[in-house]
Amino acid sequence: MKEAGLPANSSAWDKAIMFLQRTQNFKETNDQGWATDDGGFVYYPGFSTAGGTRSYGSATYAGIMSYVWSNVKKDDPRVKSVLKWVQDNYTVDENPGIGQKTVYYYYMVFAKALQAVGEPVIVDGKGVRHNWREELGRKLLSLQHPEGYWVNTVPDEMQDNKVLVTTFTMMAIEAALQP
Repeated sequence: MKEAGLPANSSAWDKAIMFLQRTQNFKETNDQGWATDDGGFVYYPGFSTAGGTRSYGSATYAGIMSYVWSNVKKDDPRVKSVLKWVQDNYTVDENPGIGQKTVYYYYMVFAKALQAVGEPVIVDGKGVRHNWREELGRKLLSLQHPEGYWVNTVPDEMQDNKVLVTTFTMMAIEAALQP
């Protein structure tokens, strides 16, 4: 909507943000009875790929990215809440909440979201500082096949397609290299 030039005062933005709020486990702004209060996101209102309405990695990072692209500021309580979830669940080893399922999509939205929000370092729930760009880069290099491609061992959602997975990986690397 932003790239299409939709004016900031369009009611479509309000509707998009309402949808985002209803996918975030943040009771302060989610008016749905199922919402918990961990700050993470589910796939769509009332449904999570992690089961029930549990927050998980790729949905949460897509939520961060969507808030940023919708001009919701970093100091907004919704963004602060989701960044707290990121701190509590930070990892480059899996898609938090669903393990290796769609992990390469996770890497892509992880990098794009953190690049978009402008967080060069994540301090996890234990107080450990993580340069996510370096950690993600090392992880992706360790997963690259000798022939140059990436592919997931979990085939769900076409993650066994090396063209698709390599594309997700390249997009993650591109985002990690941008300031």
